[in-house]
Amino acid sequence: MKVAYILYNERPMSGLLRGQVIEMLCELVRGQKNLELTVICFWQPFLLVTAKKDIEEMVSLLASADISVENYYICPPNRLFSSNKYLFKILSSLCVPIFRRIIGTRFSVVHSRAYYASFFASKIRTEMDFKLIFDMRSLFPDEMLASGKVAIDSRQYRLWKGIEQTILESSDHSIVVSKAMGDAVRKICPSSKVEHIPLCVDTKTHVGSLQARAEIRKGFEVSQSRIIAYCGSLTLDFNNDINEYARYISAIYSEFNDTHFMIITQTTSLRVKEIICSEGISEKNVTVVQAQGNKLFEILSCCDAGIFVMKPGADRDTRLGVKFVEYLAAGLPVIANVNVGAAAEIIKDTGLGVVLDLDTDTNIRSTIENMFADEPRMRERCRDFAVSNFDTKTVASRYSSLYRKDCVN
Repeated sequence: MKVAYILYNERPMSGLLRGQVIEMLCELVRGQKNLELTVICFWQPFLLVTAKKDIEEMVSLLASADISVENYYICPPNRLFSSNKYLFKILSSLCVPIFRRIIGTRFSVVHSRAYYASFFASKIRTEMDFKLIFDMRSLFPDEMLASGKVAIDSRQYRLWKGIEQTILESSDHSIVVSKAMGDAVRKICPSSKVEHIPLCVDTKTHVGSLQARAEIRKGFEVSQSRIIAYCGSLTLDFNNDINEYARYISAIYSEFNDTHFMIITQTTSLRVKEIICSEGISEKNVTVVQAQGNKLFEILSCCDAGIFVMKPGADRDTRLGVKFVEYLAAGLPVIANVNVGAAAEIIKDTGLGVVLDLDTDTNIRSTIENMFADEPRMRERCRDFAVSNFDTKTVASRYSSLYRKDCVN
């Protein structure tokens, strides 16, 4: 069985790509003797210089699992062609022939990540006779709408809803990360074959001992009784809006001033600590640190809860988030708001955290105190849920089953 996994205009060796693609694919091929997997990467040309080491590392990691990698440095920036149908037609007229030539008839299954690659692949699917898997990751048009980048009556929004419809109708399977996303896809295209495969996390790397927790806290000079963590990028707009996080952190701090806030982020373009402390939080209660991979998981293991909030948006019911599964894998209950819909539903169903609404909740203190009522048991429950539902090995086996289903059919 020959499978192509297509990456288009991704960021090499980002935490997202490492965890959700590279580690998952390495796990997927383990023990699969009749699976021949090729990762086909389309990069912007400048990455040949600026990200050479990252790409070499990625190739090495995949090669260690006997996964072939093909790199093509031919992508223009997405933003140059995404604003109207005429520019997108130009991009499509360039990329579809390239996809045709590179993919050809070599593969029985083509697994495309996100919208651009999936659209180009959909245009050659019938001609080249392969099964197409559309790995959506998010509802991209509604994500743009929620972020304020487009209006619901704009030509750009209608363009991307049309592209979305085309991909869904052409794909043999459409992968969604949450059940709510699956419901949304079925409304868009009732004929879609929806596969719910969630985000993944390597749960083996998220185990921390009490002694290690104490040592890490000491290393960061944290004297407060509890630590609430945030991990991920931070921006001044819709996705991971630092001001929205500062608002929730301030509300928690006003009730629990003996709480430390551990901000784990690669973002360097913002004065993160200054923005958060501008909400009246003492600087001694905030640590900002850069960490990825095992170091990230070590720091998370010393914390007591994670925070995950967003602003309202058209796609809010479908949102899950990598940070959500990472928190649970580290044994952390999650403080969320209703705008991270899929994550909030899991919290409500399982009790693995709390869902706050600062505009309506009148007793934040007791809500959070109840969450910490049986801390050791809560950690265990969070870990167990992550292992059962989001472990990389479990998720990889679901992708493998999907590939085999396509080849059998």
